[in-house]
Amino acid sequence: MIKETVMSNKIEISQKVDELYEHKRSLYPTLKLWQSEFEQEVIEKAKELKPKTPKMDLTKATKVVSLGIQQEIFQPYKDRAKEYISEHNVKTLKLEQELEKLAKEYVFPQDMGDTWSLYKSSSTYDYQSQGYGSKFYAKGALQPSLQHLASLGLETEVKWILDRFNTRWGIESGYFELWVRGDTTDVEIAKRKPGITLKQAIKVMEEMGRNPRVYFPFLPYDV
Repeated sequence: MIKETVMSNKIEISQKVDELYEHKRSLYPTLKLWQSEFEQEVIEKAKELKPKTPKMDLTKATKVVSLGIQQEIFQPYKDRAKEYISEHNVKTLKLEQELEKLAKEYVFPQDMGDTWSLYKSSSTYDYQSQGYGSKFYAKGALQPSLQHLASLGLETEVKWILDRFNTRWGIESGYFELWVRGDTTDVEIAKRKPGITLKQAIKVMEEMGRNPRVYFPFLPYDV
């Protein structure tokens, strides 16, 4: 009975995750469609002004149609897009809050199965400013997530993926991958579970010998 309840809750979360990402994906295509409609209106307007121009395209049209007229054509699209983005953001926040509530209430089962999923990656390229320490800092970036997952009772594994080795300087470039036992829905749930605080993360970095400001450059120097 408990197992069935857990599965039922997980299915609900999975469906909510799909709904959220589908909603997020809908933003760009809609705006791109309106952009195309606007551009076509500019082209049509140019054809009216210069009907004998062969193969009128957007480049030619913008030279024919004045900036003022283009702005008049664009204004309704701008107003519509502004309203749409506002409504889209409100719904996104609502879905995120619903998902966060479901994830917070979800209890991971003891048996997480045999599936492993990628939770997070960290590249040496993001820490090139640290020179020979780039690999050291790339691995350290995963530590707060490792502690977070451990607090949830989840099994983890870190893999090093070598991308390039500089034979002259002896520097390895690549990225670390943090994998967790569970499926992609488990990953989404874990990411929405309350994690360690910024203060705790800073302490973790200091205990590991990492400079916290490499990860959190906004930190004041008197901290």
